[in-house]
Order: sequence, then structure tokens, then C-alpha cells
Amino acid sequence: MREVFENSRRTYGSRRIRRQLQEQGVRCYKNQIARIMRENSIMPKTKHRFRVTTNSNHGHAIAPNLVRRNFTLEKRNKVWVGDIT
Repeated sequence: MREVFENSRRTYGSRRIRRQLQEQGVRCYKNQIARIMRENSIMPKTKHRFRVTTNSNHGHAIAPNLVRRNFTLEKRNKVWVGDIT
């Protein structure tokens, strides 16, 4: 079972591992592979869907750059900046 898991680059879950083992002629039960994986803390890598979070093509007003990268100030608390990330 561990060999099938490693050969899949650690991406196969219990269903695919079971299918591979059955193709190799190894008899195993439905939940047996899942139980063994759980007991040995074997978990496949999961893919995360890429989600676009920025839309630069919009008609909304853009805040003016009042600092203009001039970070030398005469007094404290004259300029405050923030970041939305």
C-alpha cells in the first residue's frame, strides 16, 4: 500500500490505492485501506483551486497617492499609511 502511495507522488487516497492493489491482485476490503492510512497518518496532498482576487479593470475611483514615496516627515503622526492585504 505504501509503495502505491509513494509512486503516486503522495496524491492517491484510499479509493485509488485500493483500485491499484486490486489490479495487482491484492485482496483488500473497502474500508481497510482507509483505516490503515488513518492509523499511520498517511494523507494525500490536496490541490487548492486558484482564485483570482484582484480585478484591475474597473471603473471605481482610485485613492490618490498623497505620500508619493516621500517617507521623511517633519512631525510625528502627520502621515498614516495602511495596507489591505
